[in-house]
Amino acid sequence: MKKTLLRKALNRSIKQSFGRFLSIFMIIALGASLFSGLRNTPASMEASVSKDVKAAHFADLTYIATLGFDQDDIEAVKKIKGIKKIEPGYQFDALLQDGAGKLGVSVHAIDHYDKNVLNAPTLIKGRYAKEDNEVMIDRQLVSKNIAINKTITLSNDDGTQDYKIVGIVDDIRYISNADRGVNTLGDGTNKGFILMTNKAANTLAMPSKLLDLRKKETLYNTLSIQLKALPANIFSEDYKEQVALKNSKIHTILTTRHEELYDDLSNDIVKKLNDANKDYEKATTSYQKQQADFKNGINDAKIKLLQAKITLGSKEKEYYSQKAKINKNDQSSTKKLQELSKTMASLQQSLQNQLQDPAAMQNGTAFASITKQIAMLTQSIGATTMILSSNQALEEAKLKLDQAANDLSVQEANLALKEVEGSK
Repeated sequence: MKKTLLRKALNRSIKQSFGRFLSIFMIIALGASLFSGLRNTPASMEASVSKDVKAAHFADLTYIATLGFDQDDIEAVKKIKGIKKIEPGYQFDALLQDGAGKLGVSVHAIDHYDKNVLNAPTLIKGRYAKEDNEVMIDRQLVSKNIAINKTITLSNDDGTQDYKIVGIVDDIRYISNADRGVNTLGDGTNKGFILMTNKAANTLAMPSKLLDLRKKETLYNTLSIQLKALPANIFSEDYKEQVALKNSKIHTILTTRHEELYDDLSNDIVKKLNDANKDYEKATTSYQKQQADFKNGINDAKIKLLQAKITLGSKEKEYYSQKAKINKNDQSSTKKLQELSKTMASLQQSLQNQLQDPAAMQNGTAFASITKQIAMLTQSIGATTMILSSNQALEEAKLKLDQAANDLSVQEANLALKEVEGSK
């Protein structure tokens, strides 16, 4: 009875407010659908991505080595159980010349391309690259100057090379269209990727010095590896554990081999470095001794030069003292010489007068007195003249002093030049 009344009341309520009932019903249905969809979305997305990854033969592990991988490294990895496929190749950064400038790109290379290679590209237009001058480009790089049958120029620190575009592709390794990673060249950003064959990548992928150092004709810098018997869901813990286990084994083998390689390559270099250090230390010791001897020689020469300058200064002081005395004596001697000359002229006139006067000639005493005075004046004039001539000897001494000073200046300049050249 109660249930019947409840149903009748419920039906009456629904009929009276059918619009409200329908709205509540739709809200509940929509919420339930949204919740179910959100709850199922991660699993659906994981399944979808796992399917695409499997279809592209995505590499479970990828290794990169700056010293490169040779065929022996590849064979050592192949011996590990659980390896399904291994593909050696190259990966490097480059700059793509565009009309507006240079674009940073990541370049990937393997031996050849088809639908069964690891990380198989999806062709959008064109064909796979085959020749050593052919490439496939990321569709995000396509522009007026970058398109199929166009020629592009790639460059990096190892060189520059031209390539012809034969295909436009997508790559399973580049899922996000908003981000193409980073680049070690240019402004540091990546605008896209480029795919080519190994023979097309030889020039730009591997430095020739490394090949010469390792004495190898062929080296690779990447190994892409696909493992056997893995779970279909690449996001599962089981998948992660199995890949981690194989990675540990492969990494150990490659690390061990490369440590041994490094030791082999570095032994000769370390020996050369040690020999060079010994030569350097020996040369340094010799240099320090020569430097000390050189400085001592320069110092001794400077001391002798200074002593010579002191002696020269003393001589110059003595010269100027004598010069002052002589100048003073010259003035007195010149005046005295003038007076003596006047007296001599007067006596000579008197003597001449007496020679002309017969009466005076008879007075021998007067004549003898004048003659005696003339002789004495002549002696005084001679002595005074000698005093004046001593100035010439002093000037000759000054010339010698000047010559000595000039010699010292030359020696000082030569010493300075020797010091500069020796220091250099």
